[in-house]
Amino acid sequence: DRYFKDVVSMTVAVTDTRRVHLVNRLTELGYAIDRSGDVTVCTGKENVIRLIPKTDQKYSITRMTLSLMRANEGKKSTALFPTSF
Repeated sequence: DRYFKDVVSMTVAVTDTRRVHLVNRLTELGYAIDRSGDVTVCTGKENVIRLIPKTDQKYSITRMTLSLMRANEGKKSTALFPTSF
């Protein structure tokens, strides 16, 4: 009995080179791209990917929100990593 359904949003800390590569690829896949300061938000039909700068403290996936197969305390989604670390 599955608890998680789909990834709704994800925040990923990446180098600038990797950010450019991911933005190019996500653009090809139909994502809308919006850059505000250090954060690049890539919005697709069913999910959002936020790209932030990689640091010694922040790298790889820093936050992920998943939709649920069944409600948990009235919630339809839950954050796997509640805050960026």
